[in-house]
Amino acid sequence: MGVPDLLVEIISPSSIKTDRFTKYQLYENKGVAEYWIIDLKNESIEVFENTDKGFKPFSFASKEGKVNSKLLEGLEIEIKEIFQ
Repeated sequence: MGVPDLLVEIISPSSIKTDRFTKYQLYENKGVAEYWIIDLKNESIEVFENTDKGFKPFSFASKEGKVNSKLLEGLEIEIKEIFQ
């Protein structure tokens, strides 16, 4: 019931179009506050925040580095710890 604050998608080669376009637009339009896309192939995490102008990139890392959540203040994830 209602719209989730946070959605996380783990994409696979067969779901790239759905997760990056169809679901992205649906979640953006429904007002999901934060959307994460985890790409196993590219070892990356993208974090988008929903603003009054739609989703905007908030945090990104690939292979190394950290991503943060705006919604979950203080959450910081080291990419190397996820993709070992």
